[in-house]
Amino acid sequence: MAGKICRSISVSMGSHFKLMSATRQVFTCWRCYQIFAQQPVRISGSSGHSFGMNRSVISTSSGHLFLSSFQVLRHNWVFPVGRSLYDTQKEIDKNRYENLSDINIAVESLYDVMTDPELKQVVFVTNDSDFAPAMKKIQALGKVTVGLVIPTTFSARRPNQDLAKHANWVRDCIQDYELAASQLPRLIPGEHKPAVKPISWYGQPEILEQITQTLMPVCEQKLAKCWRWLEHPVPLIEGLSPLVGLPINHLNTEQEALLVLKYAEKFAEMMANAQTSGRFT
Repeated sequence: MAGKICRSISVSMGSHFKLMSATRQVFTCWRCYQIFAQQPVRISGSSGHSFGMNRSVISTSSGHLFLSSFQVLRHNWVFPVGRSLYDTQKEIDKNRYENLSDINIAVESLYDVMTDPELKQVVFVTNDSDFAPAMKKIQALGKVTVGLVIPTTFSARRPNQDLAKHANWVRDCIQDYELAASQLPRLIPGEHKPAVKPISWYGQPEILEQITQTLMPVCEQKLAKCWRWLEHPVPLIEGLSPLVGLPINHLNTEQEALLVLKYAEKFAEMMANAQTSGRFT
């Protein structure tokens, strides 16, 4: 039973439970449950309506609760050099959003199973045991097949048994060729600003960094123009192997990435020469 619901109810057993704070709210709710489980009771709502409840219809869902406030904990934290209270607050907010994402995934999966009659299978790509309750409920409904994919390379991590026991099938890794074929675009439009693929996600991030640094002087020191060069076909340069397709698609292996770097160096050299020639004409 949620404390938010219990705040507006009272138990007609000669005394009423008053919830004065969030902490008391939790323990009072548990105390209410203990009394409900012992005998039939009548609950009256704040709107004046009342109804009877038998202990057989009461169930509980257990979880974990932090009673400590982030505001209190902050005073005892030792911040590393270069980090501030503002940076730490941003990290806390990020964790809160991550938790909200987990809740959204669990809720949406349950909602889809219960409302979509054409749905045949639900696949969870995770190794986070927080999804075990949702998977258990979905499997108990018996409407769809539940699959589990561990988002890691071969044998890097064992499937979480709390998840695996609620899945009809389990796959313990994702192959490299599958990841390569499932890449999203570099820019994904968002509500306020686009999501940008990090450089570290490319096959050769160190060489990619060299490529952008090589292009910056001839691209008005604008990273967006460097990316524009990478996302357009380049003409064949004498003395170099052909670069088929877009340069950005040749950053997976060291050999291909070094070839793109050579093209970038030749392009930067030609642009610098053209700018110098124009300056003296």
